[in-house]
Amino acid sequence: MIPRSLSRSAGRRPECACFGASAAPIGGRTLARNAAIAVLAGFALWGSSAHPGLPAGLPAEQAVGAAIAVALASVQVRQAVLLRALGRDMAQSRSPRPTGGGLPVGTIAPAFDLPGTDGQHRSLESLTAAGRPVLLAFLACLEPQ
Repeated sequence: MIPRSLSRSAGRRPECACFGASAAPIGGRTLARNAAIAVLAGFALWGSSAHPGLPAGLPAEQAVGAAIAVALASVQVRQAVLLRALGRDMAQSRSPRPTGGGLPVGTIAPAFDLPGTDGQHRSLESLTAAGRPVLLAFLACLEPQ
């Protein structure tokens, strides 16, 4: 963390491929996250030296409760991050954008009759017969099979 912080303070933006993320320049958010993790690790280290009897002296109920609380807090943080990303995606989807070479946005799908992966044919009429909305996603396979 320290070499990357020094590199960033020198005006360079090294790439970060942490945890499988895309190789993008490191930003302030990444450094703040890493600093927060380092502070938490420091508190854990300090606590273990100040109270050497823990966690052996900690009742099992309290240890389990603390572990559950940490797990729930981490889930909430992850959900907050995902909700923020979803909000950005929704804001972008509301803005007009070109549709490429396909149909304009909002156009009713044309009738079709295509084979499914199970060999049975599907048509737009058969999919909408139940009166429920249908989302069609056509995926292109770019590699020969």
